[in-house]
Amino acid sequence: DQDIQQDFAMDVDKGETSTRQASSSTFHMKIIAGKEGNYTRVPNLSTQDYCIKIGLTLYKVQQSIYLLDFQKMTGDAFSFMTLCANIITELKTLSAASKQQQMLAQQAAQQQQQQQMAAQYSSQMPK
Repeated sequence: DQDIQQDFAMDVDKGETSTRQASSSTFHMKIIAGKEGNYTRVPNLSTQDYCIKIGLTLYKVQQSIYLLDFQKMTGDAFSFMTLCANIITELKTLSAASKQQQMLAQQAAQQQQQQQMAAQYSSQMPK
């Protein structure tokens, strides 16, 4: 059966490590959460059934300055924060690449302007 896979798991109650057969649809990691230390079920994030829904709102704060508002619609908080961090990282990378392209274009324009000025200067020199 393709749903059955070999998992390496730690028995939380006994503190023992064992290898066991588990169905991917029924095996879920448990964590201890809250002040009382109750077990909380963590969803299996590697399945196609798991999804997280977020809302994004983009505000223009000033000229060339924007604010992106993230809102969690469905899903767990950890996955939401991870997704937000990935989006922010990607936006920073794109922003840095865009700034670098603008700088290179500006440098190329300055070099072209200097070459044109040099050509004009050399054409005006008496021979």
